[in-house]
Amino acid sequence: MRVLNLMWSSQPEFQSVHRVMASVMRCLQPKTVEHCFLIGEPEQQLLLNPASSLKVSKRQAKKWLLRWRLGQKLKQKITSITPDIVFIDGLGVARLVLPLLVFFPNCRALIYFHGQTRFKKNDLKLFASVKADQLRMIAVSSDLAYSLREQVKGIEVLAIPTFLDLPVAKPRTPREEKVLRLGAIGRLVADKNFALLVEAMSLLTCSEHKITLQIAGEGEEANALREQVETLQLGSSVCLLGQRENIESFYQQIDVLLVPSLQEGQGLVVQEALHYGAAVICTDLPVFREQLADSGYYLSATSAQEWANAILSMYPEQLKTMLNNQRYAYAQFCSMGNFRARLETAVFAGNFGGKTCK
Repeated sequence: MRVLNLMWSSQPEFQSVHRVMASVMRCLQPKTVEHCFLIGEPEQQLLLNPASSLKVSKRQAKKWLLRWRLGQKLKQKITSITPDIVFIDGLGVARLVLPLLVFFPNCRALIYFHGQTRFKKNDLKLFASVKADQLRMIAVSSDLAYSLREQVKGIEVLAIPTFLDLPVAKPRTPREEKVLRLGAIGRLVADKNFALLVEAMSLLTCSEHKITLQIAGEGEEANALREQVETLQLGSSVCLLGQRENIESFYQQIDVLLVPSLQEGQGLVVQEALHYGAAVICTDLPVFREQLADSGYYLSATSAQEWANAILSMYPEQLKTMLNNQRYAYAQFCSMGNFRARLETAVFAGNFGGKTCK
């Protein structure tokens, strides 16, 4: 089986998407695979190899003439590899690739959706123009798959929660007495809602514990968050770490992961945190209930006081029990075995342009 994985960007802030596709390829073990990015240098990421890049900018990708030229480059790339399957990273890449499938009738496209997506009328027309046996959609959660199915008809949408093949976690450093280390990680964008956590930290009074918050990531909200920390005079308790390549060291330095997202596709940070030994407090979203069921600690996405109260209620024995319960719940939700089985269904079930791909 020959695979071409076309992705939007190789930049470090898209590392979670890179981890998903690295896990996909480890499960499928195609005979040949190439990862190609539209934006950025292939050396910016460390998980997907061999990798190449078309080296366009986000701005260029939106201009009509440059998009046409980019389409021609993508056509050349597909022609040179002659893949059985093209994995497509989300709607932006799909808009470029799907019009090319008419030239490759023996190639199937699988569009991977990692987060909430709203289709325009032109998108629906584009999907309708592709032969039914050439196109499937993959969503990283049942909640996201339901949202996509509500918008598209006649296209199979499969829910395949990702199981990350993470390295064995090292023993954690024992936590100091009367110290509670909080963490948050992700792209610094509005939907991640990290400003709520900074506000919650400003409300923590009369605690017998020293409470700290580390926020890892980069993005357009970085400067606003730094200003918020400075304005609230939280420099001694809130630290913006920037992009972290070594996620294991980040998780091992915290006791609780806080996930205040307004929306999520799957929220891989839940799986990462539990693997490395940090319990999770998150917003009350269907995607998190899907992963943690009754073991989750769910809070409002708008009330900083509610988050502050939850943080003040944490103590070591409670965290230990919560972590164990959450690990058990996640194991029931997703495993390497069912991840592989679902992927194989997506890839192998049906014909690829009249031939079965194996």
